[in-house]
Amino acid sequence: MKRQTGKANARVATRCSLALGCRDIAAFTLTELLVVVAVIAILAALLLSAVSQAKSKASQATCLNNLRQLSTTTFLYADDQNDALPPNGYGSAKSIAGNRLWVVGDEHLDPHAYTNVDYILNPELAAFAPYVRSLGTYKCPADRGTVLIDGKPHQRLRNYSLNSYIGWVDWLFSFNKPSYWTFQKTSHLSSVNPADTLLFLDVSPGNICYSAFVIRIGSDGHFYHLPGTQHGRRGAVSFADGHAAMHKWLEPRTIEEAEVPWIPNHWTLWLKGNNDLGWLMEHASAPKPGE
Repeated sequence: MKRQTGKANARVATRCSLALGCRDIAAFTLTELLVVVAVIAILAALLLSAVSQAKSKASQATCLNNLRQLSTTTFLYADDQNDALPPNGYGSAKSIAGNRLWVVGDEHLDPHAYTNVDYILNPELAAFAPYVRSLGTYKCPADRGTVLIDGKPHQRLRNYSLNSYIGWVDWLFSFNKPSYWTFQKTSHLSSVNPADTLLFLDVSPGNICYSAFVIRIGSDGHFYHLPGTQHGRRGAVSFADGHAAMHKWLEPRTIEEAEVPWIPNHWTLWLKGNNDLGWLMEHASAPKPGE
């Protein structure tokens, strides 16, 4: 009897209380504890994955909403300017010499242009400033990178650029193909399908600079600017009918180049036969009649 009682005590932990007396509680074995820990780890991994996916979807939704707002602003501006599309191109406050662009964007070799609030919110420089006063509207939430200015990291204020075939100003050298439309008025868009004609694009952070997203039609493979790929190898784009969508970039080389954090020279981006560049060319503009 004593031997049986000893064995029972080895299997059961006894807890006593003055109020409740004594009761027996079974202890967890090591195997059971390991199983519980494993289940908790699996649940935590699933939760983290769900949270990550939710954040990614929220980032995409914000980016698309930003482009829709900018597209709407394009047509609000045109309504106030006798049908003229927003002025587009590149430059600094000094080089545009009293003119305006939709926002001001200089060459990316001038890093101060990344963080100049006046280039976005000063109505004397930026044509969109009276319409969109929130800096966040110009910023892709997926871009958490920085640019060094005087040895210190700073976040970019803008990630979006306007198709160079929309509103390119006549006082700047143009990269646009002369035999293709450069649309200066909303009425000119009747010559193409607006739902297939690019307006704004999310730009690769290492490549953002001009106010315009330059597309070299007929270049035989030259990316002057690279699209953003930060949303699961997708980038936000909007079209001249006002809608915005996530476009998936297909070529591994496009993804590889777009993820480079700093691209020092536009003229090195030659990717002959690249299908993504072909898609951009097809949606940038259309040939003029007889061309």
